[in-house]
Amino acid sequence: MNECRILLAKQLGRHFHTGQKYGEHDYFDYHILGVLKTLHRVSKEHPTEEMVIVALLHDILEDTECTWDTIRNIFGCDIADYVNCLSYVKGYDKDMYLKDVSIYPVTRIVKYVDSLFNYNECIGNGDLKRAKKYSYNLKVLFSEELVKNES
Repeated sequence: MNECRILLAKQLGRHFHTGQKYGEHDYFDYHILGVLKTLHRVSKEHPTEEMVIVALLHDILEDTECTWDTIRNIFGCDIADYVNCLSYVKGYDKDMYLKDVSIYPVTRIVKYVDSLFNYNECIGNGDLKRAKKYSYNLKVLFSEELVKNES
């Protein structure tokens, strides 16, 4: 694993998420790094470099002014495409979005751990309405049909 690329992804994410909040917490330190910790916890094997970088950048296109070109110039087309795939466009059908995210194993696992982190946060805060949304995501992302297609 190229630690320089991981550090660069952390720096880029921290820079673009500066000033954003996740509840009362710093968005990058709490949410982004929380998703990364969740990725390490749920991975049967160590996560790949691509998974780690995509986890660190998973919200950067959706929530900041960072562009696909910036990510492509630094990390290449594959990483830029994975991060773009994870970026939800308001108004897009959520089931179709989850299906699109499930096309690539990297985006599927990152969305899964993002949803798992958010689900656990919602449960911890007593926000059962939002927890239901993330529970649905987890069910879809780990459905038997999708698991069979990967085999």
